[in-house]
Amino acid sequence: MTYTGKAPSESFAAAVELHDLGVKGDQEAVPKACRMFEKMWSENPDQHLAEAYLGSATALLGRDHADLDEKFRLAVAGLKLLDSAVSKDEHNVEIRILRGHVCFNLPEMYFHRLHTAVEDFEFLVSCYRRNKRVFSKEFYVETIFNLGSAYKQLGRDEEAEAVWKKLLFQTRDPKYLNRLRQEGIHIPQWMTGFGQRLGQGPGLRLGQRLGAVEAPESSKKLEEAREMHRRAASGSKEEVAAALAYFEKAVREDPGNNLFRAYHADCLSMAGRVSDDHALLFGNAIKALIDLDKAVNGNPENIQIRLLRANHSHRLPEQFFRRSATAMGDYEYLLQRYQEDQTIFDQKTWLGIQEKLGQVYERLEMKEEAGMVWEKLHDLTGEKKYLHQQNPEEIDFDAEKVKGMNWKQVLQEGIRLHDLGVAGNKKAARIAKALLEGVSKAKPGNLLAKAYYGSSLALTGWYSPNPGDMFGNGIKGFKIVKEAAERDPNNLQLRILRGYMAYNLPENFFHMTGLAVKDFRFLIQAYKKDQSIFPKEFYRQVLYDLGAAYQRIGETGRARKVWASLEGKSQDSE
Repeated sequence: MTYTGKAPSESFAAAVELHDLGVKGDQEAVPKACRMFEKMWSENPDQHLAEAYLGSATALLGRDHADLDEKFRLAVAGLKLLDSAVSKDEHNVEIRILRGHVCFNLPEMYFHRLHTAVEDFEFLVSCYRRNKRVFSKEFYVETIFNLGSAYKQLGRDEEAEAVWKKLLFQTRDPKYLNRLRQEGIHIPQWMTGFGQRLGQGPGLRLGQRLGAVEAPESSKKLEEAREMHRRAASGSKEEVAAALAYFEKAVREDPGNNLFRAYHADCLSMAGRVSDDHALLFGNAIKALIDLDKAVNGNPENIQIRLLRANHSHRLPEQFFRRSATAMGDYEYLLQRYQEDQTIFDQKTWLGIQEKLGQVYERLEMKEEAGMVWEKLHDLTGEKKYLHQQNPEEIDFDAEKVKGMNWKQVLQEGIRLHDLGVAGNKKAARIAKALLEGVSKAKPGNLLAKAYYGSSLALTGWYSPNPGDMFGNGIKGFKIVKEAAERDPNNLQLRILRGYMAYNLPENFFHMTGLAVKDFRFLIQAYKKDQSIFPKEFYRQVLYDLGAAYQRIGETGRARKVWASLEGKSQDSE
């Protein structure tokens, strides 16, 4: 790095040298730099530059890590530190250099930090124009080129071309002239120093930037679009298809409208989710995330577009798509905008964004950040579920005590932990699986132990970062539960387990929603005969889920009939 600022201390300079070696590819230097900067920052929390270097080094740790989940976790942790340092000392040139380069080098599809890189590079260019001693001319030239590259990747072609043309007046270095030529920038003959042109290339495609200026839309048309999307989000295959056709037409008629493009992308993903064609499940999701990224890049301040992308990224399985970092960035942006203007969302949407952000933090193993969200939500709503989520891995479990239990007591403990696992406690799910597996082997004729073991096996698969375990354990677990329920079809607990497992399996892979309908109807009829078999609120939940299951398999009339019967029976307006 060619930045020249205040003379650092000897230990700080040594840590910076290790960091810079890490940037160049020395993997052994990176953890050493991390330890040194972490120590400096912990000893002096006001040393914001140490915090920034720690953030950059942490991101480098992620770059070098073999485990994909750890790569993401470390990259996100590094970005958090860099953002924190900038917020505390936004005019510090070296801090902005560090954050700009980390954001520029992260994969945009997953992290979406090129906008931050542009902000930092523009700041650095402005600093150099005011004071040419702030860093070297060579570093200034590199920053201008990277600024143009960031614009280009964001689809801001005109701005990229304008920046790169200015670069022609700053350098005659063949390295940059060749790179500009490869980007389609015409290099005048007199600049090359040779007797011929380096090549004009095809020229940078200008055209109209997608969504640079949104066409004004009537409130009626926008309301119609929102309603079509809302129906698709909670509707049947037919309603998804109708919404998709609506937005396909809207995009054809107004290709520059990023909001319609984003709605279309989200409906495309929904169509894949409800399709019987497995290839469409993944193919449509990938097309949708690419189009949503384009829509956000074209209009990054549009609240609705950012919310659409955030929710789409949130609902995609992290094991396959790695979009939690994208969801995190969008949700944090939306909450920041809400702080500035509390009219952009209603309170329900605002609370929902915070809850989803907490879930994303947990997926990314950002436990401290997740805990702060749950604490805030509990203070705002008073709901007890957030108290549990503040410490989701903490459980009351005594392994020594279990050793003195008989098999029935172990089974009950396993069921208790299984239920905690269903509520989101990964540790409880792992312990439940071990206990229930032991009981089911010791008592092979006990169908309850067998079924709960199958359910806990599926749970551990769901929580696994390995897609093979996710599907493999899910299929094995469901088979065990299904067989147990078939052997004792009048057992309420077995029908509850099977019904909800079938309900939660992806329909386009497993086609088990019909079985969930069968089990839910059995539970409803049993409750009507004896209302003491389970709580009234659980009965209402089963009613609602039966309607959702009907809707999923295209029986919209039955769904509406079930939901109509639910109205007036519950105090919950949702």
